[in-house]
Amino acid sequence: MTESIRIDCPVCGYQLIPQSICPNCDNDVSLQRSLLELPILQAENDTTIENIQNVPKESKLPKIWLLVLLGIAIGFVIGGWTGYSIFQSITSSRISEKVGQATPPVIISSPIVTSSPKTLLPQTYTVQTGDALETLALRFCENDLAWRDLVNANPSLVGRQNELEVGEKLNIPTNCKGK
Repeated sequence: MTESIRIDCPVCGYQLIPQSICPNCDNDVSLQRSLLELPILQAENDTTIENIQNVPKESKLPKIWLLVLLGIAIGFVIGGWTGYSIFQSITSSRISEKVGQATPPVIISSPIVTSSPKTLLPQTYTVQTGDALETLALRFCENDLAWRDLVNANPSLVGRQNELEVGEKLNIPTNCKGK
């Protein structure tokens, strides 16, 4: 490596250093010297590029457009997920409303049936393994949303609706009987 090219120190600004070490700050400038000693390149259009600092830089425009498109894609994903979850919550609430408002079928003609004694629902119920208020409300009140009526009839259930104890006796509300 020749030391014929004199360069300036990038650290302290000492000018025209003939060696590889700056005499002022002991900075090693051999890498810069070797870069400047690289052969001169010929471009396709026969213009010379004298050193690496004169290489034309590529445009940042394609990178900006790529970032814009990426942002739009992320926006569509987030918007689609949000819209889908809102759609799911609306449809599930409409389905539960329709289930709660189901009208009984209309009987146009009925066969003659001998009357049998109507089975009466018990006034109390003993909780079994696997029971939940919704299933009990569906069994006794024919509406799984009537679990609130069971809580109102059993004040001990307030605050622990999902924690029924096996063997616990529950009062069945009067508005559920006979339904």
